[in-house]
Amino acid sequence: MVPSAAVANDVLLIKVKDKPAKDLLRQIELAANATWKTEADGTLRLTRSTDQIRFDEARERQRRATEIRAELAGIDEILRKPVDDESYRRLANRFSELRAKDPDYAFRPYARLDGPFGETPIRRAMLRVLKRVQPEQIALLGRGDRLVFSNRPNRSQILLPAETSSILRDFSAEQTLWADAISKLPSAQRSGFSDDPLLAAKAVGQVPPRLILVASRSNSMALVFFNLKIVGADGELIGETSHSLANDRIRQASRGTKAGAEGEANKPLVFSNLSETLIQGASVFSGRGKGPGLSPAALAALAETEQNDPLGTVATDGLVALAEQRKADIVAYLPDSLFVFATFGFGANPTLETFLDVASDHVSVNADADGTLLVRPTRPHSARRERTDRTTLARYLKGILANGRATLDEQALYAFNGREADFDEFGAVYSMLLTGGSVQNIDADWPTLRLWGSLNPSQRRLLLSGVTIPYGELSQAQQRIVTRRILSEGPNSAMSGPGRPLPALWREPTEILPNGVTGEIAVSLKSRRQPVVVGSSTRKDVRFGWKRDYEPAEMGRILALQDRPNASFNPEFDRFEIADRSEFTLVYHYTPYIRAHETMSDLIIPAKSVAKRLDQLPEAVRNSISRAMKQASDEHPVEPTNVPPPL
Repeated sequence: MVPSAAVANDVLLIKVKDKPAKDLLRQIELAANATWKTEADGTLRLTRSTDQIRFDEARERQRRATEIRAELAGIDEILRKPVDDESYRRLANRFSELRAKDPDYAFRPYARLDGPFGETPIRRAMLRVLKRVQPEQIALLGRGDRLVFSNRPNRSQILLPAETSSILRDFSAEQTLWADAISKLPSAQRSGFSDDPLLAAKAVGQVPPRLILVASRSNSMALVFFNLKIVGADGELIGETSHSLANDRIRQASRGTKAGAEGEANKPLVFSNLSETLIQGASVFSGRGKGPGLSPAALAALAETEQNDPLGTVATDGLVALAEQRKADIVAYLPDSLFVFATFGFGANPTLETFLDVASDHVSVNADADGTLLVRPTRPHSARRERTDRTTLARYLKGILANGRATLDEQALYAFNGREADFDEFGAVYSMLLTGGSVQNIDADWPTLRLWGSLNPSQRRLLLSGVTIPYGELSQAQQRIVTRRILSEGPNSAMSGPGRPLPALWREPTEILPNGVTGEIAVSLKSRRQPVVVGSSTRKDVRFGWKRDYEPAEMGRILALQDRPNASFNPEFDRFEIADRSEFTLVYHYTPYIRAHETMSDLIIPAKSVAKRLDQLPEAVRNSISRAMKQASDEHPVEPTNVPPPL
């Protein structure tokens, strides 16, 4: 039996006893949605046809569309709530009181559409727009994917599927009421309302002609992230708001209803040695547990991902426990997304019930006619699209073990040879478990890291010498990477000047590039090298991500504030090394004046470097750190911890 190229990267878990071969082969077909073909020499080859791929795509689109509809249910009920002078006066007073207790209240993430923020004009406009979006259009958004809709689209945008003039008329009328309500607040209470797009107090005056809705997805737990902009006749941004749909209702509905959620399901799971290693590492890294670093043998076992597949650890242990509790065989097709959530997704002493609760977002479990448990990914299309090649992963991890760290070039080559999706399921997690010094780029801008890995020596020499490379001179693979970065993230730097004002929507890539990515796009590079101080701790396990490098002044500020009772970052640095940090900033040129900068770094620690106490560092470095510590202490005197009011 051999796999075809279409299924070569699939990961199957099979645990059966006394099963006829024909039944097992059929159940593999069902779990993987694939077909066995008998070749001329009698070899059985597992394949997946175009029709099967399309079936999985359609099934995933239907499931995600159903989830999106469930999350958007209730919009009509929210919008039926009337708004008038009095309701907006009460809302303005409510926000004013909340802001008096907590000045940052209005700028927090807005997780719910039906909370107080849902009553503002811009949020009500968002609700009305979301009613008109067809979930099927956005159901297959992958990580890093982005769709831009507009009622007046350019060639880079998509026409909104329904009439929107009434949305803009209602927004204009409600915004006038809202602005009037805020204007009647005492002057001291009006501060902050004018510069928050969500609470914008400015009356529109006339019906704005245009709106833009961006739909994107950044991780496996979010269904879709929306951003709405309302644009005036002169291109001015009148209002803006965002909302993230997470499948919380689906998860809540499934809690406590999993098969086997009673009796044995409440006993702690028993894990393999390798799983225990992963759980211990994840616990220490996430701050939930304490313990020593992993042993050399454990690290070597983790790096052998071709023999010790990451999904053969916690995910497999949980599913095998389910099969044993049911006294059933199991045939499972496992998605990579299950790894992180099965390893990090629950606390101490997880039970089968808690495991299945986490796993239900990633796999479904059904019984075949003979009782065998068939486990399929809930999103089979994404499961294949986002699969990490195990050979590439093993080569990368073994390099870290051999050299003690991964250089920028090694991280970039791993990214380029990996998948296109803007998230890496294993590289960042395993890098943090093996060494804290190999994640500075893996968990940063993925397309830029892939582009760096794709550059040949000649291209790098040109960029390092200051030459700008036009889009048309890049390879097709490089053009795909650049296109993805340019259209998914957008610019983050712009220069205005006399007679050259910046457009209000310069951060929206489809507005800057109305005709799509063209030959005007180019890539350049800036680089610098500087000494840094590498901080580590004898009180925290440095292997789990607590080893960090900073310029001396940055290190001083951290040391001054790290022990504060309300410090957001407390690495407990007490050992230090001097190193060099090389920074490479790739610049994406949208126009001559609008760009995106993404910086990658490479840390060069001398081979015989030894971590020292602060008082053992060179005098010039100590002085720089001391000055920064004093300045930070003077600027941020110790204050009582301010606990904000609950939302």
